[in-house]
Amino acid sequence: MQHRTDREVPTANLTADGLQRRFAVLLERFTRRELQILLDALERSDADPGQELHRGGDPIDTLYLIWEGRLALAMPVGNEIIALGTLGPGEFIGTAAVIDPGPAMVTLTVIEPSILLRLDRAGLQALRKAQPRVGGQLLRALSLDLAERLRLYEEGMAERTQPADVGEFIRLCRPLLGIKDISP
Repeated sequence: MQHRTDREVPTANLTADGLQRRFAVLLERFTRRELQILLDALERSDADPGQELHRGGDPIDTLYLIWEGRLALAMPVGNEIIALGTLGPGEFIGTAAVIDPGPAMVTLTVIEPSILLRLDRAGLQALRKAQPRVGGQLLRALSLDLAERLRLYEEGMAERTQPADVGEFIRLCRPLLGIKDISP
């Protein structure tokens, strides 16, 4: 996995205010000062189409905030690779991975030139140590996001003991992954 990175994240468009606007639901409770601290902790990564950020089964520990571009998610099911959908600007993936690293559930591939803001587990731990309020606030926001995704999944599973087919399985997995757009 290769990433072109630039630790100097802030640019004309990439500001604390822009971060809050782009990721409003996740960062709604952050003050401007806290947003700047978070922005300084994030690592900018420019990714090219076709680049795989990780494959299903790879160990992962990184939260990706999508500033620009589009990422495709696919999952191995039996002998097939099933396209699950895409994520775009203002969306994010890796909520569970940054909290509790483990194997990736999906393959994550860049489909448009993208600017990603990354925070790995070590970065989160450093943020929590240096700025406990900001680190705690981020953990709370990520936990609330996970809780909402689980609620959506549980609603879909409420009357089922198992999905009827692969299509239904994919439909039920989308909320867990934060996928709203189903185009490849």
